[in-house]
Amino acid sequence: GDDNQILSSLASEASGLKWVTPSSGGIVEKLYDTTLGVSGSANSTQFEADFSSSPLTSTDYSHFEFWLTGNTTGGSCDVNFIVDQSTANNYYYTAQQYNVSGSLTWFSAMPDTTGIISDTTITDTAGDAFFCYGTAGFNPARTTDFNVFTWFYQYGNGYSQFTRLNCFTLLDTASEISYMGIGCVGDGSLTGGSRFQINGFKMT
Repeated sequence: GDDNQILSSLASEASGLKWVTPSSGGIVEKLYDTTLGVSGSANSTQFEADFSSSPLTSTDYSHFEFWLTGNTTGGSCDVNFIVDQSTANNYYYTAQQYNVSGSLTWFSAMPDTTGIISDTTITDTAGDAFFCYGTAGFNPARTTDFNVFTWFYQYGNGYSQFTRLNCFTLLDTASEISYMGIGCVGDGSLTGGSRFQINGFKMT
């Protein structure tokens, strides 16, 4: 084959194989990567990944991963995952929370108006550094749902929270997402230098 081609199976070829040029961009695509220049305001959206001009679909992407990291300021707050800015506001979630000594607490809300990925117990004081990893994808059984799993860890108090979040009937169009965001509700917000990244895993 030519430079940068790959060997692919193809039944119509006598050998069953053929050299092909892979599609550009690879299997993982960076969809959003933004760092706050200044601290956000309390009770506001901190990051907005707007895909409305070219929505992300289940045909193009198998799933998504995101990384949120930074500091909080101004006191305790909930950190929320926002989907498509729908007025329906049906977020069903369960979560387990560990404190520094390893004690476990369960909580849930069905439904709630916000998709909480970290509550005030986790982000409880100003200046706390944290990181949050999340993976998300479309629900093939309920095509207007979007499912999210996150792990949020707080350095200052040693607390962590695992959240399973179902964004229930929130997608504007079935199996298509046009917006993902991060918001803060309460006394605190995210400081300048906090960063939110989203990667999409393309269907092959």
